[in-house]
Amino acid sequence: MRIPRRVFTRVTPLRSAGPGYSWAVLMLAVTAVLMTALLVVPGAAWAKEWRVERNDVLLEVRDDGDVLVSETFSIRFDGEFSFVTRSIPVAGVEAIEEIRVEHRGVELDRGDRPGEYEVSREGERLLVRLHLSLADTVDSWKLSYLARGAVEFGDNGDRLRWHVLDAVTPVPVDYLSAKIILPGPVSASDVSLEADTGGVVPVSVASTAEGLSVEAVDLPPRTRLWVVAGFPKGLVDYRWTPRRVAAFMAPKAGLALPLLTLVFLLLVVATRRGGARGAEIYAGHMTEPPAALPPAVAGGLMDGRVGRQEVVASVVDLARRGHFEIVERAVRGRGTAPTGSAVEVTIRRIDVADDLVGLDRVVARGLFLRKRKDTIRATEITGRFRRMSKEFEDEVYGALVEDGYFSKDPGAVRRFWRRVALAVAVATVAAVGAMGSLGLPGWGFLGVGGGVTAVFVLVFSPFMPYRTPLGQEAKSRWEAFRDYLADLERLADFEPAQHLFDRFLPYAIAFGVAEAWARRFDQRAVEAPTWFVPLPDVNAPEAGSIHAGMTGSGLGSGEGISGVGAGIGLAAVSAGLFAGLTALSDAALAGPGSGDSLQGAWAGFNSSDAGSGSSDWSGGDSGGGDSGGGGGGGFDAG
Repeated sequence: MRIPRRVFTRVTPLRSAGPGYSWAVLMLAVTAVLMTALLVVPGAAWAKEWRVERNDVLLEVRDDGDVLVSETFSIRFDGEFSFVTRSIPVAGVEAIEEIRVEHRGVELDRGDRPGEYEVSREGERLLVRLHLSLADTVDSWKLSYLARGAVEFGDNGDRLRWHVLDAVTPVPVDYLSAKIILPGPVSASDVSLEADTGGVVPVSVASTAEGLSVEAVDLPPRTRLWVVAGFPKGLVDYRWTPRRVAAFMAPKAGLALPLLTLVFLLLVVATRRGGARGAEIYAGHMTEPPAALPPAVAGGLMDGRVGRQEVVASVVDLARRGHFEIVERAVRGRGTAPTGSAVEVTIRRIDVADDLVGLDRVVARGLFLRKRKDTIRATEITGRFRRMSKEFEDEVYGALVEDGYFSKDPGAVRRFWRRVALAVAVATVAAVGAMGSLGLPGWGFLGVGGGVTAVFVLVFSPFMPYRTPLGQEAKSRWEAFRDYLADLERLADFEPAQHLFDRFLPYAIAFGVAEAWARRFDQRAVEAPTWFVPLPDVNAPEAGSIHAGMTGSGLGSGEGISGVGAGIGLAAVSAGLFAGLTALSDAALAGPGSGDSLQGAWAGFNSSDAGSGSSDWSGGDSGGGDSGGGGGGGFDAG
């Protein structure tokens, strides 16, 4: 059998392959070596490990409640390291001061170079970072600092609660000890010591003449060691510090501040509103306005406010005196009027009256900005009311002060007390923020108390304008006149006349009793005001008279009867005039009418905070109420 020649491939010996082939083989070999180095060398470089071989903590309790802390720790480094960080919780102490770091008996300087250390704060922890340049070695340092206000004071005894190590260290700790030295001699039966590791490792506790001690070995990563030492009162003196003052005063201030403010505001309001005879004293004979006050000023005297009622009352008063007309006009193409049109209210100027002064001048100029235009539509009224609102208020309040009814501008007084409420709120926020940033307890009490105080001041601000004795007397007289306008039963035999309805209507509007005043004239043949021009009623039963039923809307109501002669029935006014006045009122300025958990800040210390077990020590937050204590946090390295 013959095999085809194309199956065979000729193999060329290496020595005859040429120089290009040799260089290719060499490059493949170099690449393999480099790949091996990239895989092996970084693995060796990244194999960094460290562990805390020993950490000895000495806590020297001073007679003033401060604790001098000394920590000596040794750390094994496998690999290259550039820093070690010790974190210190600060939430349970007033301050951490006099921080020093020693290395082999030499105190280190602060800085960011190897052989120096830095101190910074991160939340509720103080970070002490040691800068170094070490590899594959064991080294030791001594960290010391003063913990201010670390001792907690109770009713029956005092205690020191200390976190020797928090569960944040990511590496094992081979040996850990804590020794507590008290400021004076004390028998073993009068002290107690508890330790807690969360049940991870056993703890050895001892009490000797030199002090109290705790030991633990072979702590796994992220294991804690908390201790609580209780001792009798008298070893440590209670001294007032900013933290203790805050803890003592904040709850009391948070309770007393709103209560005292409320009592003060009630006394002020009672003093300013009392002393005048009531309206019932004058009710029998107040059938006329007690004084020649414009309706808006009389309304402002009643409640110390200027609102839309006073503005509409001023417009109607000017119309009654012949300066304006209030006219209904049809807007064709929409609405439900008899002609298929909507009804629009306009104000027409009858008399330019350049001689108007005071409040009348403000209203006239505010409505009619240009002398050549004598009619304004409802769509224009709103903006003009708003533009003149401030000047209108100032004019009314100025008249009240000038006439001796108020000692100060009521509007300015209300604004002042609103600013006081705002200032109290801002001061409360600032105080709570400062206390929180400084770690002072009790900010929750102060925050709630200050907030309630601000609300009290704001709620009482409308009642703070002060009427003089003359103003109190005048207010009572005008109240009697208002009751006369509103009381339908007071004068059953009263035969109202045209001039009374027209004359008192602005006051009734200013007092908010226009509807009651209008009902007095139901079923009476009283002509409507000449300054009101309604749309004609095509269903009127008589020529020359207008009859309309009351729809229940507007400022007045009533069934009414047809007018007499060429007059307009008052019921027509109820359906038209008062609906128009309501539209004016709606267009007027919108003035005032006569109408996170706090546990972290409030919670005291608890005897179970140290972990398992209980001791003979018991106490509360008396004598200062601050919850002290502190601790050593954890380690980190890199």
